Amino acid sequence: MMSAALPRPAVGMWWERVANNKSIIIKPADKGGAIVIMDHTLYSDEIRRQLSDTNTYNTIPRDPTPEIRKKIQSIINIYLDNGTIDQQTARFLSNPHPITPVFYVLPKIHKSLTNPPGRPIVASTDSILSPLAVFLEKILTPLIKTTKSFVLDTGHFLSLIKKHCDTVPPDSLLVTMDVNSLYTSITHEKGITASKLLLENSDRSTNSIRLCMDLLKLVLYENFFLYEDTYYVQRQGTAMGSNVAPAYANAYMNSFEETFVYTDDRYKQYVKHYLRYIDDIFFIWTVPADILQTFHQTLNSIYPELQFTIQYDTNRISFLDTLILKDIEGHLSTDLYSKPTDCNSLLHYSSSHPKATRAINTALLPVRDFRFGGIFKQYRYSLPPHSHSRARERRRHHTWTRALTGSVRVSRNSTFLKSRVE
Repeated sequence: MMSAALPRPAVGMWWERVANNKSIIIKPADKGGAIVIMDHTLYSDEIRRQLSDTNTYNTIPRDPTPEIRKKIQSIINIYLDNGTIDQQTARFLSNPHPITPVFYVLPKIHKSLTNPPGRPIVASTDSILSPLAVFLEKILTPLIKTTKSFVLDTGHFLSLIKKHCDTVPPDSLLVTMDVNSLYTSITHEKGITASKLLLENSDRSTNSIRLCMDLLKLVLYENFFLYEDTYYVQRQGTAMGSNVAPAYANAYMNSFEETFVYTDDRYKQYVKHYLRYIDDIFFIWTVPADILQTFHQTLNSIYPELQFTIQYDTNRISFLDTLILKDIEGHLSTDLYSKPTDCNSLLHYSSSHPKATRAINTALLPVRDFRFGGIFKQYRYSLPPHSHSRARERRRHHTWTRALTGSVRVSRNSTFLKSRVE
C-alpha cells in the first residue's frame, strides 16, 4: 500500500503571487523598520534619476575587475618589498574570487509616502575593493573617535548631554543640522586630503600613511557597480555600503569643522556643545535666530556640493532617536523620539528566530526606555513560557548593556528599573 504524499501548497497562494509580481518591488524602508511595497516603475525611475547625475556617476563599457586586480597587486608588491605590510596582510588585501557590486536604493518613506526618494546603496561585500575598505576602516575609525564632535550612537550622545550640557542659557536655541546626501557630495580631492591630515596627526609611519592613501584612492576612483546590464563608476563621493564610508565621511566633516566652524571668529562664541553623528549635527546657539540663519547661509556658501538643512526651536528638538527638551530655567531632559513612519517592529517570543536573538530583543526594550528617561511602568512584558527555572530565567532575561554611564547590568524584572526611574 502506497503512502499518500504530503499536500503541496496550492499554486497561486497570496505570497507566491506577491513574490512573482513583476510590477512591484519589496524593500525595507531606509529608516523605521517598515517594509515598503513600491511600484516597480517608480523604483526604477528613482534609480535612473540618480544614475543620470553625470557629476556623480558615469557608465563604463565593461567589468573593470581585472584592471583593478592588477593595480591592487602592484600596490601590495611595493609595500611588501619595503616592509610596510607582511604576507598575512598582503593575502588579506587580495580577493581572488570577488563578486560584482550591485546598486539599489532604500525608500525614504519618512521624506515622502507617495513617491519616496531613495538612499543609494552599493552592495560591495566580498567585492574586489572590499578588503581594502575593511583595512582602511580599521585604521581610520580609532582616529575618528578622537575628533571633537564625534558621536558614536544615541547612548554616547545621551552621556555627552548629561555630562557637558545638562543646563544651558534659558534663552538659547536648540539646533540640529543635516548634510544633504553627504556620502555622494564629498569630492575625492577634499576627502583624501582630510583623511591624510587625520593620519598625519597620528603616530603612523610615513610609509603606512602612503599605503593608506594609495588604497583609499583605489577605493574611491575605482568604485564601480552594476545596475541591470550596465556598469557604472562613481566619480564623486563614496559608496554607502563600503566599510570605510562612515569613517571617510567623518574625516571629511572633521576637516570641514576644524577649518570653518571652530575657528570662525564671527560665530564660534555662539556655538556651544557642537556634536555630530556622521551627517547629523546638534548644538546650542546662544544668540538670536537671525544670526543663526546667517551662520547657516555662510556654511552653505563654502562648498557648492556641501549643503546643510537646519531646524531650531527654543523648547524641543529631535536628534537621532532622542527628543531634547529645555525648560524655562535652561535644564535639559531627553525622551524617546520616533518618526511618524517608524513601525516599532518587535519579535514575538514564539518566533523561529534563534533564542539568543529573541532574548536580546525583549531584554533591551526596558533598557532603551530607561536610557531615554521614559517611564518603565507604562510597559508590560510577559515572561516567555516555561521560564519557571530561575537559572534559565537569568540566562534568558539578563543582559549586559551600556546605560547612561558606564556598564550597568540590566534585568527585565520590573523592580530593577522602577526603583531607578520612579
